[in-house]
Amino acid sequence: MMSLSRFITVLIVMVLLIGNFYASLSGYKEGLKQSRLLLDSDLKMHSEKLQQQLEYFNPPWPSQFTEDILYQVVEGEKIIYTSANAPQTEILSDHAGLDFIPFEGHRWRILVTNFDDRQIIIGQRYDTYIDILDHILLSAVMPLVWILPILALLVWGIVKFGLAPLQAMANQLKNRGDSDFDSISISHKTKEIDVVSSSLNNLLTSLEQAFLREQRFASHAAHELRSPLTAMKLSLHNLQHNEGDYDRESLNNLQANIEKMHSIIEQLLMLSKLSENKLNESFQACDLDSLIRDIVVELYERIENKNQTINFNEGAGELLTQPFVLKTAIQNIVENAHKYTPAGGQIDITIERTNTFIMINVEDSGAGLSAEEKAHIFERFYRAGGDKHRSTIEGAGLGLSIVWQCVRLLGGDIKLADSNRLGGLTVNIQIPMREAEV
Repeated sequence: MMSLSRFITVLIVMVLLIGNFYASLSGYKEGLKQSRLLLDSDLKMHSEKLQQQLEYFNPPWPSQFTEDILYQVVEGEKIIYTSANAPQTEILSDHAGLDFIPFEGHRWRILVTNFDDRQIIIGQRYDTYIDILDHILLSAVMPLVWILPILALLVWGIVKFGLAPLQAMANQLKNRGDSDFDSISISHKTKEIDVVSSSLNNLLTSLEQAFLREQRFASHAAHELRSPLTAMKLSLHNLQHNEGDYDRESLNNLQANIEKMHSIIEQLLMLSKLSENKLNESFQACDLDSLIRDIVVELYERIENKNQTINFNEGAGELLTQPFVLKTAIQNIVENAHKYTPAGGQIDITIERTNTFIMINVEDSGAGLSAEEKAHIFERFYRAGGDKHRSTIEGAGLGLSIVWQCVRLLGGDIKLADSNRLGGLTVNIQIPMREAEV
């Protein structure tokens, strides 16, 4: 896409070129008109001079005329006097007045006048005047052609200087992150830029307030709901372990719903922590092998209960990252793979390392996702198949949304694909290597 400064520079240079061309064309046309008037005036003057000579000299005195002027004096149908460069037997024209004729490969302007019983034909080469006019025009235009590149550079510099505040604003907007709502500061603002920057700053302030309100809501809601849910879980636990005639199915449903609410609250808290983490946590060295081992250990009991197999190839080494964010992303992916992989299934975690990025692949033998589901799976509260997933696994639709946000915080990329080897889903995360790692 062409920059605004280049567009304006090209536009101005084109206007200069078109203006130059039009001015040159108009000047050339006016020059032709004036040269013809001058030539006609010269022909009339030479015709009068020839008439005066004919009164005193027979033949006229030829040295009075230059080589680019010819004449004929016709009496009746006979040429009685002629210049050396004119036809001796053929009359050039018998029409009185001014006219153009071709003669000896040149274009001539001739004037035919009547003098006594004679006809005076006098002509002058027209191309001589045109050559002079072309030379004058070329002399006038060539300096403009040579100076045009300098004018273009000058225009570019002026436009660049004039648009510097706009470029500074564009750079500030381009380099800021998703959660950076700081005001735009521009020096040497013009009136128009001042209006734009003030409007943008007001918009950024409104967005920051909305962002903070959302963040506070998620945090406060989760904290407020956590305590009563803990109490409910404790009461339910006591009920289940007391002897008596209880509706076990109802108690189990109640427990499942409480666990679901607890999971949603924990994920809302996770989203809140991630938003704060981007601003507060710096990058630090992290042993990726150890981090993934810890995740597998935390989930191993649940994996073993479903008789699933999990494989992990170590050897990733250390990388500069935000450990909490990276662990949250990988843990959610592995937990998702465990939940939606049937009993006896397989989960593989592989790591590839290059000079520019680390690629983490989590592959499972579950049911996978359709193309439409992949397009929406990172949206908050979206669940493949709606509220009732085909696996009958309960969920809130926040897990992969959290993963997507984590990967963005780390400056990486996440892709979904079908697993050709295991038949389920492959989640691929690419985390860029930091300078200290490369």
